[in-house]
This record gives sequence, structure tokens and C-alpha cells, in this order.
Amino acid sequence: MALGRRRISEREFEDWLVANPEAIEEGMEIVGRQIELPHGRLDLLGFCRYAYVIELKAEPLRERDVAQVMRYVADVGQILGDIAMIKFRSLTMSGDPDNNGVKARVFERRLGWRHGLSASRDAGILAALVGTSAPDRVLATAFSSGVEVYTWESIEGGFALERRGLGRQVSLKPMPSWALRLSWMIEKQCRQEVEEEDYDANPHLVWYS
Repeated sequence: MALGRRRISEREFEDWLVANPEAIEEGMEIVGRQIELPHGRLDLLGFCRYAYVIELKAEPLRERDVAQVMRYVADVGQILGDIAMIKFRSLTMSGDPDNNGVKARVFERRLGWRHGLSASRDAGILAALVGTSAPDRVLATAFSSGVEVYTWESIEGGFALERRGLGRQVSLKPMPSWALRLSWMIEKQCRQEVEEEDYDANPHLVWYS
């Protein structure tokens, strides 16, 4: 990325983002940078209610960058899950009278992070991919993978970040038959799950179609 005649390096942008993590998320804290993981070196690891796996590029983003950050998400999720499992086992074997209390519930929730092999709030891990631009194909790939995409540019006194969303590129009218059928099948499945949950909570409830 160039500002005037001088090219801005990824390291310069990384330094700025470490000093200004709220550019990604308000309240963000950077936990580490240039972290060695089983599948490569992660640029930044942050935390703000969720773990943030952040990969930076000083060039336009490519589809392979999405795959790269998802590998890091899998690594971080596995490591966090292993730590939670060790602590949970230690807790259950300690004879602590609080085993069925707050501590146990905390670590049970933490164990869910073991399955954080996809970027999502349910998994407790989010992924952010930051580059100088993001073509539509990259946005579509990132969107389907749960990866947040940001683009950055040099401005006087620092940098500016913009979160990118997947725009509506296609408008199909009338809706195709396959989409209507699939939508109906999903709705039917969701209704079945809701009814089963309500029945478990209240077995005397009678449902009428």
C-alpha cells in the first residue's frame, strides 16, 4: 500500500492496529502478535467477549487468504479446547464442593470452544481478514466461512478501516423452484426442532398442525 511515493508495509499497519485495536472492535484487547501455530504464524490474536483471530495483508485479499485464517481458527480452537479439558478434568477430580456450581458451569461452557473449528460466536472464536481490497469472490468465500472482512487504507496520521459486507449481487424473480422447496424443508425442520424442545419442557403440551 503506498502513501505518496512510500510503500506502507504490513508491519507498519500491524504496529498501528496493535496500538488501535478498537478499529476492529470496540473494547478489543490484543493478546499476542506473530504467534506460532501448527499451521503457520498468526499476525494478531485479540479478545473482546470472543477470541479474535486476525490476519493482515498489505495487498488485495485472495480466496486462499480465507483458507489461511480458517486454519488458524482451527489451531486456536483446538489449543483452547485442550486447555479447557485439562482444567475441567482437574476440577472434577479435585473433590471441590463447587464442582456442580459456577466453576463447573464455566468450564463446561469453555469445553464448547474445543469445537471452535469454524469461525462463529457459538464457537467462541471469530476470524478477521484485513487487506487493501476485497473482490466479490473473496467476500462470498469469507461470508460462507464466517470470516469478517475489513479493508484498510493509509490516511494522514494513520490508517482507516472499513468492514466489508457481502452485497446482493443477484436478484432472481420469480424465485426458482429449488430455492422455494429448500426453504420449505428448512422451515419444516426448524418447526420440528422447536416442537420437540417445547415438548421436552412441557410434555403435556399438545400441538395442532
